[in-house]
Amino acid sequence: REINHIIDNIYLGGFDGATNQSLINNYNIKAVVRIMEPLIISKANESPDIVYHHIPISDHPGELISSYYVDFFSI
Repeated sequence: REINHIIDNIYLGGFDGATNQSLINNYNIKAVVRIMEPLIISKANESPDIVYHHIPISDHPGELISSYYVDFFSI
């Protein structure tokens, strides 16, 4: 499974889930938050119907994501 349901309309998945358009459509996902280094981002797999957000840090337990929370409370 490439996407896991967390709560309400929040899902968690990896790169494969975030780029699988049919899976995104099946779950009616309207926004994707990417946590990855900027060099990995590719616009090739983006859909015009989805809002994409990017947090430019490594996907690593030691990274401090809390400084980015304020950006996503208004989503």
